[in-house]
Amino acid sequence: CPERGRRATTMAQPDSGGMEQHDAAEIRRLYRETMAQIKADENLLSQTDNTLLKGKVAEINKLYEKTKETAAATQTRNTALDSKAMLVASRVGVAQSNNLHKRTATEFLTGLKRKWGVVSAGDDDDDEGSGRKRTDEMDKMALDWESFSRFAVALVRRPPTWDHAWDATLVERQEKEAKQRQKRTKGPVEPVVRPEEQSKAQVNEQEDQTQTRRTNVMRATIKQVHEQRVRELGVPREHPTINFFHLVLNKDSYSQTIENIFDIAFLVKDGDVNLTTGDDGEPMLNPTVSLPSAADYQKGLHKTQNIMRIDYCTYVELCKRYADALTGPQRLLKTRPPSTAQARAPRGRPAQA
Repeated sequence: CPERGRRATTMAQPDSGGMEQHDAAEIRRLYRETMAQIKADENLLSQTDNTLLKGKVAEINKLYEKTKETAAATQTRNTALDSKAMLVASRVGVAQSNNLHKRTATEFLTGLKRKWGVVSAGDDDDDEGSGRKRTDEMDKMALDWESFSRFAVALVRRPPTWDHAWDATLVERQEKEAKQRQKRTKGPVEPVVRPEEQSKAQVNEQEDQTQTRRTNVMRATIKQVHEQRVRELGVPREHPTINFFHLVLNKDSYSQTIENIFDIAFLVKDGDVNLTTGDDGEPMLNPTVSLPSAADYQKGLHKTQNIMRIDYCTYVELCKRYADALTGPQRLLKTRPPSTAQARAPRGRPAQA
């Protein structure tokens, strides 16, 4: 490009309408020049009898049409300049509209005569060949009402009507009395009634008491059933007689099954119940006759630990396998009523004890 300071840009291919793309850098330069001209001539453009601002806005609109034809990669910068140019023009337009109230009625009528005024034939003879205007020329000029009415009707778009001779600005304004808002008086404040709240320590204490009651019931059940079967079978008191799954499984509640496994783990840990393997490979239980002493451990007795894992699918299969022992009089533990402190294990999530 021969112009100084202008960057060489690749012109895009013609669009589907056959119109060639415009140089984006040239468009930005024209945007900046237009904004600089508006800012430099702001005082002139903001005058009420000046119409040059309309032409500047038309130039900006033409540049915007060219911007839409440029490549998409450069449209963002050009569109930002278009918004800035319209902002500059709108500020000058606001200043021009604010200057309208500064014109007096005489200036307004003088402007009308300049555009729609006519001079009578006698006044034209006086001015012929004089080469100068009289000082009272505007006073001698009459208004061409017919042409002015046609112009006014086109703007107003409604038929002329009669109105009062007095202007609304000449009528005295009646000031409205400012009404004071009365403050609303508040009635007596009633005490807020709140439900009884429990602390975390109280909730934990209730849960501990609930578990203690469950373990007491389970300990007594194991002792009672074991004594009965020892008498019926005639086996030694140390012989296990209660199947582990017959005791802990609850076919009506998965969550209570998990609680039973959890409780039996504490009974085994405290030494109240023995958990061994029977002759058929089933886990068996029996109450502890006497706790092992230190001498028993020295002779070779050692503690073992077992981690049980059960999920809902395994629970269902176990209930099917031991269905006969979980119904009727063979059932060892009854279903407990649900409580808010009862811990519920969600389905599908394995529980450990």
